[in-house]
Amino acid sequence: MPVYVGQTARSAQERFEQHTRGERASRWVKVYGVHLRPRLAFPRTEMTRDEALVAERELGQRLRKKGFCVYGAH
Repeated sequence: MPVYVGQTARSAQERFEQHTRGERASRWVKVYGVHLRPRLAFPRTEMTRDEALVAERELGQRLRKKGFCVYGAH
């Protein structure tokens, strides 16, 4: 199952809607995005940009180990 992992200062729902409208969008989400998977995400907490990048990378690695095809997660 392919998933897209990213980071945002907005709510996940708001960012997903931006992607689907084509605003600062990942082409993967814009073309193939269906819905959010909040149970797969880290809990939303305040992070610095550097902390968010590390968390994004770790989430991508964790999901790959579970067998997901991960886009994003730099």
